[in-house]
Amino acid sequence: MRTVLGTPLGVWILVTVSASTLNRIIGAVLVVVVLLEWAGVYPERLHGRRWAIGAGLFAGLTGAAVGMPGPPVVLYSTTQRWSPRTIKANLQVFFFVNQVVILAGYWWAGVLTREVWRLSASFALPAAAGTTLGILLFKHVNHVRFRQVVFAVLLASGLVLLARG
Repeated sequence: MRTVLGTPLGVWILVTVSASTLNRIIGAVLVVVVLLEWAGVYPERLHGRRWAIGAGLFAGLTGAAVGMPGPPVVLYSTTQRWSPRTIKANLQVFFFVNQVVILAGYWWAGVLTREVWRLSASFALPAAAGTTLGILLFKHVNHVRFRQVVFAVLLASGLVLLARG
């Protein structure tokens, strides 16, 4: 629930900061996360409630501001020695709550326009298909290789966003 506390600041950033700056912020965050992963400096274990609170607050802020609540909570989750299934289940619940709170913040700030709803609706079916495919393939995927591919794609995306703004 800490994500709720970070969301208002993230909504404020979304409505006040230029799209170009937000794109560069997203790109920088992606590049930093990938470099941390590849340098092997992800911490083995994060102890204490302060890390959970910090991850939740930062996820609320980044989720509302730039649509990226994932890095803080994924980093936290992967340092808790949970099983892959436990991580997946926790992240699903977190992202659901996070997105509901962010949508409420967007509604309050007046950014949920007709165009936003139209675009969201156009992405709903492909997103549902991708989710279903992911669920079906989860137990058949080499998780080490998948993680490598995901981080490579994240790096490329981050560099493009930094370059184009």
